Amino acid sequence: MNHALGVVERLSLRHKVQNIMLQMGLIDWMCNILKDFYNLKKYTLEYLTAMLMNLALRTEGRKRCEVWKKELLTTLKALLDNEGEQMKTYVNGTLYSLFACTPIKLEARVEF
Repeated sequence: MNHALGVVERLSLRHKVQNIMLQMGLIDWMCNILKDFYNLKKYTLEYLTAMLMNLALRTEGRKRCEVWKKELLTTLKALLDNEGEQMKTYVNGTLYSLFACTPIKLEARVEF
């Protein structure tokens, strides 16, 4: 299972594959899983946050994150307290990208 997640994360760097992942609703799937991140293994959490960042860099990815803005911001904020330095890089990259989206930026100002 871990190797499959690693392969999918690697593929999320490719533009054509990103389009397919976004169409398949991968952001919804990841947001659902990340809500309960305390029960995830470090490896799984790292690869999910990396893949989320890769997809959030796309305009379509940010639009799909708007649906989850409140839950996603709460989760990402909690993940910043995680001790994994690489994961913090992915979370910060995701937040940086998401803050380009006005509804998410406004939600962040209200919530935090």
